[in-house]
Amino acid sequence: FMNKIGKDHIQKCENVIKNVM
Repeated sequence: FMNKIGKDHIQKCENVIKNVM
């Protein structure tokens, strides 16, 4: 359960980084 949330959080961070670039 926590692992899934962690993956979701990482994906959101990656999406934000892509948007910034």
